[in-house]
Amino acid sequence: MSCSGAEGICCPYFAQSRHECLMTHDGLYIPMLNHIHSLCMTGHFGQCRHYLQGCNAIKACTDQLGLASEASRRRYRRVDARIPMKIVEYGQDGRFPETLDNEAFAVDLSWGGIRLSTKVALPVRKTVTFVFGQDEEIPVMLDGQGEVRWSRKTQSGAFHSGLLVTDKKTFEALGQRMVAS
Repeated sequence: MSCSGAEGICCPYFAQSRHECLMTHDGLYIPMLNHIHSLCMTGHFGQCRHYLQGCNAIKACTDQLGLASEASRRRYRRVDARIPMKIVEYGQDGRFPETLDNEAFAVDLSWGGIRLSTKVALPVRKTVTFVFGQDEEIPVMLDGQGEVRWSRKTQSGAFHSGLLVTDKKTFEALGQRMVAS
């Protein structure tokens, strides 16, 4: 049995010789053959529940121990996109939102975050709320929160900023979008 995914990509946590999943941490998981053929041995392994749970556990441990480094900030694949967005920052009381940019758009998406283009510089290290507009890339309304990690002016005068997605619902939705593309 060999990988059948694009360019021979298969789950890095599947032990082919033992037909065992190395991603589980509470016991042993031996996937059924249909699971192996549809997920483990294909480029679709990112849809596996055990893979997703394991990635979340690894991320939680890395964050808790402070092991994430600047070099590892691009650990997720990026997908080019041009999706309209609205960026909002809530006041300290959490009730009065200030619209920072009503005409922002995503430049690229990854499982961990979003690079977006705005008319104004976004406040670094601040948490903002974003709402994706509906289009063919994201056919349903999706909103979430993210921490602005960086914001730079481009040669065109627009600003590009990096958002680290901080709410689980949106993190998972972006993950599903990454797997689908």
